[in-house]
Parts: sequence; structure tokens; C-alpha cells
Amino acid sequence: VLIRAGDVQPTHDEIIFWLETVGGEFDVLTDKSAIDSAKMQRYACERTLQLGISFCCLVSGLTGPSTKALFHKALSFLLRPVTSGEPKCNSETELAVWLSVQLFLRRFSDIAMIVREALGMHVTIHNSLMRELQDATVAADIISEPSMIVKAVAALRPSGPISGREKRGSLTLKCIEQLLSSGNFIRFGIDISEIIMHCIFVAEEPINHLLIQIIQSFADMHTTATQGKFAPQVSRISSIPHSFLEESFAFMRSDSTVESLCPMNRKSMPRAVLVSYYMICRECFLRNAGNDVWHENSDSLIFKSEGAEEKWWSDLLTCLPFRFLLCYMERHWSAYEHIFPQWLSLSFILFPERLLVSKILDDSCEVGTCPETNIHGIPRTDDLEWVGPDVLDANINRNKVDLDRAMMDTNIPLDSSLVVEKMDNSVLLSSDLAILVLRRALKEPLAALRVLKLLQCNSSMSLGKVSGKLFELYVLVVKELLPLLLDLSCPRSLQDNFCLWWSSVSPPVKESLLPDFLVSISNLLANNREIDDGVGIMRSQVKHLASQIDYQSTRHIYRELVQQPLTLLGCKDEVFRTPLLSVFLDLLTELLTVNRRVSLSAASNIAKEGTLKQDEISAALVAQDSAICQILLEECLPNARLVDDVSPGPLLEARKLICGFLSSFLHMNPMLLKLIHFQGYDPRLVPMMVEGVPVMVQCLDFVQELLQQQLQRQQIFAIILISSIALAHPELPQSLTAVQHAVAHVSFIQKKVPSSAEFLCEVLTPMAQCACVFPTIAAEVVSILQSCVQAAGPLVRSGPPRDPALQATAISAFKQIIHRKILFDQPAPLAKFF
Repeated sequence: VLIRAGDVQPTHDEIIFWLETVGGEFDVLTDKSAIDSAKMQRYACERTLQLGISFCCLVSGLTGPSTKALFHKALSFLLRPVTSGEPKCNSETELAVWLSVQLFLRRFSDIAMIVREALGMHVTIHNSLMRELQDATVAADIISEPSMIVKAVAALRPSGPISGREKRGSLTLKCIEQLLSSGNFIRFGIDISEIIMHCIFVAEEPINHLLIQIIQSFADMHTTATQGKFAPQVSRISSIPHSFLEESFAFMRSDSTVESLCPMNRKSMPRAVLVSYYMICRECFLRNAGNDVWHENSDSLIFKSEGAEEKWWSDLLTCLPFRFLLCYMERHWSAYEHIFPQWLSLSFILFPERLLVSKILDDSCEVGTCPETNIHGIPRTDDLEWVGPDVLDANINRNKVDLDRAMMDTNIPLDSSLVVEKMDNSVLLSSDLAILVLRRALKEPLAALRVLKLLQCNSSMSLGKVSGKLFELYVLVVKELLPLLLDLSCPRSLQDNFCLWWSSVSPPVKESLLPDFLVSISNLLANNREIDDGVGIMRSQVKHLASQIDYQSTRHIYRELVQQPLTLLGCKDEVFRTPLLSVFLDLLTELLTVNRRVSLSAASNIAKEGTLKQDEISAALVAQDSAICQILLEECLPNARLVDDVSPGPLLEARKLICGFLSSFLHMNPMLLKLIHFQGYDPRLVPMMVEGVPVMVQCLDFVQELLQQQLQRQQIFAIILISSIALAHPELPQSLTAVQHAVAHVSFIQKKVPSSAEFLCEVLTPMAQCACVFPTIAAEVVSILQSCVQAAGPLVRSGPPRDPALQATAISAFKQIIHRKILFDQPAPLAKFF
């Protein structure tokens, strides 16, 4: 270094001395026969390797005739781990393999950086010396065979933890990343699955950014390269086995929440995150290659598997704990800042149904507690005891069960004797006892509540998988208890705890329970007269469609529902008057999300063949969404059969839940908002929509176009819509503009269109309400009301009115204006008529 820094070339004897020292380290020993054969395979230490390579990079003339052999011998000793077969990974062998890879890929700038770090000073390294070094390694048969270098990299096993803070293992990751990017692993068919699994296993927080790139490239290698010229070589490279993937999430079964993670299990979180990222990347590349997990055929949607080893892939994806990992990475953002953005974006693109807002919010609830009620006045309970009677408000719940008496008079055991068996740390009940408890749930609800509580605790401990006996109990709950929950006399707490248990069940188990769930809430056993009684035309058609599906024999019921989400709406009307509506809407949201993703994915593949345009698929999806919105709006109307006129509380709660569903639904698709309003719905629901769906304010953008429609029914709907939005948002300039157009339209109809009395009866009250908020239009509205009173009044003073309905409506509208003192103490305009 001093010679190089002083610009003084070493003498020939000095060069020979140092080359012999570096390359013949064991030749200088006095007793050569006494050297152990194992020591002959000893590699150069890390510092010797650093200084030796620095010497070779800084001194010129090493490839001359007199020093060429010594130069090659020195390089062979320094880079011996590459030619020795399977090196033991340590700092010396890792650096030697890394230098060989850089020379093989001719990445001279990276070698120069290592030389400067080893010397601790900035030196200039000529590119010609680097080329001589690279040629010498080829001549010494070190990198002449590329497969040998690739095998050496695949044999490395970093011993220390791999993280963003540790330098250990970083050189190995760089080698893997460079050879993956250059395609050498694929070219020579070298299996690197074991080293990938090893790096994932020893990973720690914070996650190393190179490991993320390696996992993504490795997942891509099995999908995009299988169709190319290197397909035979790729077939020799194994993917990460199913057992390793599944075991990466096993620790989560004992810790149900992020807060309850013990320190030992927290050390396993980097492995779980990296494995999940591999699975997400692999699924993404599979779909891009046209191998989606959903494939449509004549019967159902099935999983396309290329071989027997891929049959488990779909189930493993279903069990992936997306929201658990999402919550953990959000809480430990700094440790996962390099992987979290890509992980979240790919997860949301591939599985939007698993990351719905409602499901993420459910995870914020404390495990084992009852959910917050949607109605003010019903307290939250953290156990199975009630504060006071179950009925706190007659307008909210219609159940009249005396739960205090049930606690004392029940004949069903309510103590610890309910627990009859323990297996794999999970508490189970006997099937006979469970059936007895569930069938008597309406009379003795406390025992059924304890069963739900017990199953809920087991659900939180079984992440993705349940035993056969536990699943049998799940089926009994759905079959025996769910139909009773639709009874009008069912205790509200029992319904809430069922919803809480259902939300704790893992997605794959829910798919298995769906056939029994749908049978319990549908009208499959009802006759056609009952199906058509008391429902709208569209809902009646959907019920007939749902009644034609055999849920018992359909093997893939979830995929059937994905194909036809509308069939889910063919359920019993009682579902819309119970807390089960929240579970129902969550399931509907999930099905619609998957349906959209599958349809758009299929459209992009079909569009390549020129048989169908993606715009046509999008239009069909909007039409389907519109039908769902219309059906849900129909359920917001009072139903005499459900005694909504006697107790409107359940109807009000259903409206709140449906408005929440429609709010997120319409916010994502403004075109759908316009479509359902041009189709129209019951005007009585317009105030409810304006109050419960914030996106309704966007109707001001097209309400004038709606006002110009030919049918008077649509014009009336438009005026009511304008009035409701203007009353809710009087501060917007668009509200005043829309109201002015509506008043002008009503004035024109009143003066120019004959036989418009029915139209005027519907719009006078909304116009009067607008006049109370916008005084600038009060004079014109008063003029319209005076004309209507004159036209509807009697021909003679004591005679009967010509149109009693119109006269009564106009007088009622006048009273609203007078009550708000819009006329400012002026004589009442009706005085001359009385």
C-alpha cells in the first residue's frame, strides 16, 4: 500500500516474495510432511484475502512470464472455496465466493469498493489491472466453469442473523441477487430453494432489502421461465415446500392477537412475513401468466393445478393470515419499511376481499368481547352477564324473554361441567350436549351463549385449521342455532354473540360452513307463494333464482356464489331485521369483490383473443351492482309482515347497516351512483340516503339532467332528491343552483302542462322546504302555491274544492313557510281565500 501510495513500483524480487507468501502459505513450514491433510484444505483468513486481492489489483506486471504461475497459484489459494466443492460458510469463504462472482460478472467497481474498505483509504484502481485479474482467474480454472461458481453460491449457509443492520450474510445475499438477475441459476438448473429457506429462517428485524428482491426473483423464476427455452432447467429447481410454508405460521395459533405475541414468537414474525411475501409474489406471477386460482368451466370454478404438488396451493392462500400480518407490520413499521409497501399493494390487488375495511376494523376489537352495538342505549358486555333486562328499548328489540328467570330455572348445566373433552389445547363439547343446548336456545339462552363463547375461544386459537370434532360443532351451531336467531323473540345478545363467533372463524372454515349457512337463511323450504309474498319484483326474481340452486350437492358453493352473487340476496326477510345483517353484508361484499376481480381478470385474458371487450364486462358488473343496490333499498321499506309499523327499531338499524354498505359501494363507482338514480327507487328513501350515504352529494352533478327526463315519475324523484340534498348541504353553491332549476321547472309545469295536479301534489312540499332554507326563491315558490290554491279552490266561495288533494298540499306548504317566518310579517297570502 505504501509503495502504491508513493507511486513507487515494487521490484521483481518483492513481487515474487509476496506472491509466494500469498500462494504458498504452507510451503514455508519447515516440516511439510507433518502438516495435517485437513489443514491443507484451510482457506485464507478474511484479512489475508482482503490484502491479497488488494495486492493483485494494485500491482501491475503480475501476468508476466516469470510471475504468471505464482500469480495463478496465489489466486487459486485465495479463491479456493469456489473450487473445493461445498464450502463451509464463514466470513472467509463468503468473501471468496463473492469475489469470484464479481469477477465472473465483471463487476469491477464492486471489487474496487471492497479494496478501498480493506485498505481504509481511497486508491485508484486501473481497469486494465482488473481485466488482467479476471483473465488470470479464468486461466487458473477458477471461474472458467460458471456452473462451479453457481454451485458454490448455492452451497453457502450464512450462520449469523440476516437483517438490515448486520453485515454478516449480506455478501451471500448479493451473490444470490446478482446470479438471479443474470439468470445463471436458471441457465444451469441449480436448485437454490434450500439457501432461500435458510436465509428466510435466520432473518431478523429489520428486514434486509436484498432478501426481499431475492424472494421476488425466486418466485418469478418458477412462473415466467417455465414457458421459455430454459424450461427443462427450471424443472430441476424446487419451489419452497408446503411444510416450510405452513410451519411458518404455526406459532400464530397460540397467540391470537398482535399484543399477545410472546418474545419467542415475535422472533418468528420476520419468517412469517417473508414467507407470506413469497406466496403473494408467486400468486401474482401465476395470474400474470394466465394461471389464476379461479377457472370457469361448465359446472363451477375450480383451481387450475399443474401437478399434484400444487393442489394445496389454493388452500394455503386461503389460510394466509393477511390481517394479522398487516396489523403487526403497521405497529413495527421501521423494521418492515422495505417490504410493507410492496406486500400491501400486492395483497390488495390479488385478494381485495381479504383486506376489506370492515374486516380490518373487526381486528381492532378485543378478542372475547361483544361488539359495539349499532343502537344507542344497549350496553356493551364483556362477559355473559347482562346489566338489567335484555330489552332496554321496546323500539329496538321485541324479545320479551326474562333472562334472569332463565338463569335460575334452566335445566341445562351452565357450569364447568359443560366442558367434557380437551384435545390439542382446545376445549370441545359432546355433540349430543351441544344439540340439546342449541335447540333450547330461545328458552334457555345462557347455555347457548356459553357454547358460543367456548367455540369462539377455540376459533381464535385455530388459525386456518380446526379438528374434525370442532368442525362438527361448528356445523351444529349453524344448523341448529342460526334458524332460531331469525325468530323475532330471539334475545339480542344471542344474535350478537353469534356474529362475534362467526367473525372469529377463519376464511377456509367459513367456506366449508357456507352450504349449511345458506340453507338456514334462505327460502329453500318455502313454497313459491311465500317467496313472492311481501317482496319487490326484483327480490322475488332473485329468490326464485336462489331456490333453483342445490346447496347440498354443490361441491364448490363459494365459487358458485362468486359466479352469481345475486343469489345470496334470496334469503329470508328476517335476516334484514336482525344483527345477522352485518354478517350477511360482509359476506356479500367479499363475494362482490372476488367476482369483480375474477371477471376483470378473465376479461383481460379474453380481450387478447378478440372475443370480448373489457368494457362489456365492466358494464355487466355495473348492472349487477345496480341490481344489488336496488334490492337492498327495497329492504329498507317498511314490511307489514315483519311488524315494522309496530316496532320500527330493527328497520332503523337495518337502514343504518345498508347505508354503510351502499356508502362504500357507491364511493368506489360514481357511475353506479348515477345509474341507480336514473333507474329510480322509492322517493321515501331519498332522505335516508342523503343522511346515511355521504357520496349522495355528488348527485348535484347530474340532477339537472335527471330533471329533464320525460317521465313525470323521474321528474318528481329529481325534485325530491334536489330538496333533500339542498337541505343537507345548504352551504354549497351547487345546491342553490339546483333548487333554482327545480323551481323554474315546477313553475313551467304548473303554467304550461295540463293535468299536472298529481305532479304538483308531490313536489309542493319539497319546494316549500327549499324556500325555508333559501329565501331568494321564496317569492317564486309562494307564487306557485297561490296559483295552485286558486286552481284547486272552489268556483264559488261556499262550494266544494275542485281538487281537495292539491288544495290541502298547497295550504300545508304555505303553513311551513309561514312557520319559518319567511314572509317577514307580511299579510298571509291565504287571507283573501278565507
